[in-house]
Amino acid sequence: MNLEILSQDDDYEFMDTKRRTIQTESGEEVVLDGVTDIVDWYKNLSTLPNIEHYDVLIYLLHYCKWPEQRLKNFKNDNGYRLFLANHIDNVEISSILREEFVYVKATCVPETRQSGTPYSVWILIKHVSGEIASAGCSCVADNGMCKHCVAFLFGLSRCSDRHKDRGVEVGTDVECVWDKPRQQSVPMEIDDIDTRINTSKQQPILPTGTTFQPQIKQLPCTKKHFKRI
Repeated sequence: MNLEILSQDDDYEFMDTKRRTIQTESGEEVVLDGVTDIVDWYKNLSTLPNIEHYDVLIYLLHYCKWPEQRLKNFKNDNGYRLFLANHIDNVEISSILREEFVYVKATCVPETRQSGTPYSVWILIKHVSGEIASAGCSCVADNGMCKHCVAFLFGLSRCSDRHKDRGVEVGTDVECVWDKPRQQSVPMEIDDIDTRINTSKQQPILPTGTTFQPQIKQLPCTKKHFKRI
């Protein structure tokens, strides 16, 4: 059978172009630059669009095709749990692009390999309305529907809700930046874990083949000793 050979690279290029395509007010379709092509990024999130909770749910329903039951139980989803565990960090926003769109990007610590290289996630948002247009991630899926993108979406919604006055300048205000996540855990070897209550003294050296030298206590050989035996 002579089957057609499908090119995975071409499929990805088509998908990537599609999610960066926006429609102007005149009806013209325009392809925005990719995230890696954007030069100017800002950690000050005062210009972050107002992303409501329902904006996230609408994206999950229409773009990610979540069923109704999964939407109702979104708090049990892996993406939402990643958000609660503060796996999102290094959030930056681009300058406003054509037709009032902006990119927001971040890093997401892997769920099971927290010492590994973080994933790069991004969201394309309409600046005026906060409508979520598309998303992407450096993970294997990279379709805007992975748990890393979902965690980022919920994080942006929470940030938007907590900093509703971020666009109002006040003399005592500090720069509106992403809330600092919890300290990342670093895996340790079992032998390196110190379980002692009092750690002020030096930890005793663990016995090894070179340091462990057991000695047999010599008992006195007397008549009294043999009688006990």
